[in-house]
Amino acid sequence: MLAPRHIPPDFIKWNAAHGAPAGRQMVPQLRPYFAAKTWSALQTPFRASATARCRSFEYPWIFYEAGLQGRAKLVHIGDRDAGFRTLLSRKGHDVVAALPSAKATGHAALPCEADCISTIDPLESLPSGGFDACYAISAIERLEPKEQLVLIKEVARCLRPGGLFVATISLFLNLIPFSKRAANPYGCNINVRELIEKSGMHLVRGDRSLLNGYDAFDPLTVLGQIDQYLIGDYPALKQCIVLRR
Repeated sequence: MLAPRHIPPDFIKWNAAHGAPAGRQMVPQLRPYFAAKTWSALQTPFRASATARCRSFEYPWIFYEAGLQGRAKLVHIGDRDAGFRTLLSRKGHDVVAALPSAKATGHAALPCEADCISTIDPLESLPSGGFDACYAISAIERLEPKEQLVLIKEVARCLRPGGLFVATISLFLNLIPFSKRAANPYGCNINVRELIEKSGMHLVRGDRSLLNGYDAFDPLTVLGQIDQYLIGDYPALKQCIVLRR
């Protein structure tokens, strides 16, 4: 699927409950009127970001699709979206941030935002079959093609049997197959079909006609329906997939 232009009502409620995606505007002068516990509960780990419009869909979508039960062991793919990782940790989940290697930082042109994660583990250092779910929030496309392949294979290795990989992947409207341009400062358009097939995992959520690389995917059809999809500050759509090991 592609993220819809209109955010679902339950996603809007989720964002409001968690102060996502850009945090709450707290007025310091009101602090004396709140009990310490109440004031603390109002705080949110999220911060203002240029990606906030898209994250208003991506955060709740990832949260619900991961189907988290009890205390889950999770892998956060990438070095951004620290607020979302912190939220999951506060809910009792064990979350580790990882990339294909310690040096895999993706496209250097991207500025480091306030919600960057300082400690990143290489995926290869994580135990095999030790995690209930892995998730990636617009992170895979930022990696170099070779690192993308390493990533998806390492994700499959880290997941327990039946574990899920939940991901959103940017579909840039200024790159191939919509233009002749191969890459931009934010990454490149991934052949999602090839990525899934090389992962050895099964697609359990995702419309092949809306995923780049599948025979059913038609760029002109997508452009003809562009008014139905969510677009952030940069011209890109959000492909959404769930894979099961």
